[in-house]
Amino acid sequence: MKRVNNLYSKIIDLYIIMNMYDKYIRKNTKNKEKLERFENYYSQNMVYIKEKLISCDYMLGNYNIFLIK
Repeated sequence: MKRVNNLYSKIIDLYIIMNMYDKYIRKNTKNKEKLERFENYYSQNMVYIKEKLISCDYMLGNYNIFLIK
């Protein structure tokens, strides 16, 4: 496997963040109410995410674990 360096500086580009949101999050989010609240302030939220990534202040949330029987 080939190793790639310096990816962090590439992913903090605002257009990359917006593309990742559109491609992965918007399609796979089942809670439409949360999605609507986020999209009401779409540009502000994108800038906020970028600033958090630049300052290395982003904290991952807890996983939601559930069983399917």
